[in-house]
Amino acid sequence: MTDQGPGAPQTPPPSSPNPGPAPQSEPEPHPAPQPAPPAPVPPAPGQPAPWAQPGPPAPPAYGTPAPSGFAAPYAAPPVPGYAPPAQPPLPRVLGAVSFVLSLVATVVVPIIAGVAAWRIGTTLGNDGIQTFFDDPTRFDMLIPVRGDVLMAEIAFWCGTVLGLWAIAQGIVAVVTRRGRAFGVAAIVIAAIGPFAYYLVLIITLGVSAAASVPPNA
Repeated sequence: MTDQGPGAPQTPPPSSPNPGPAPQSEPEPHPAPQPAPPAPVPPAPGQPAPWAQPGPPAPPAYGTPAPSGFAAPYAAPPVPGYAPPAQPPLPRVLGAVSFVLSLVATVVVPIIAGVAAWRIGTTLGNDGIQTFFDDPTRFDMLIPVRGDVLMAEIAFWCGTVLGLWAIAQGIVAVVTRRGRAFGVAAIVIAAIGPFAYYLVLIITLGVSAAASVPPNA
């Protein structure tokens, strides 16, 4: 280092190699404190808590199927709001016709036979009817009343045909449900027809024969 004279300018001493403390940065602002959440309000009795998380749905309950070797058949679920159309009521004409036929065979035919028997009894009298019943081969006894005998016989065969027709049609009406009540009644009434015919014929013939006997005989 050279010495300088008194007139030479003064040079500043060299700066120290260690710099001074570095300027500090501004502190970062702290975040504002968040407000505390409100305390939960307890629910009313019998109602679930609003903050409760819904659990998984419960599995549907099925009945335990009976053990078998085959799987249960698939049944389609019913369509809501759909109802099968109502079946119209079947006509009852079939049963009603059989009922009318049975009435003709059981009521009208015996009345016709009763009229014929009354004429036969009043014409032959008690003696003639007794003679014919003792010897049925005496057809000559029936010559005076042959028209009434023919009427009684025709009534018998007509009643037989109508009764069988009523029974057959009544059975069909019961099976097909077309006048089921009429069909049942027709079967029962037509079955009584033959008994009613012979009962009316015998009673009327006996009463008319007894009425033809003179009081002093």
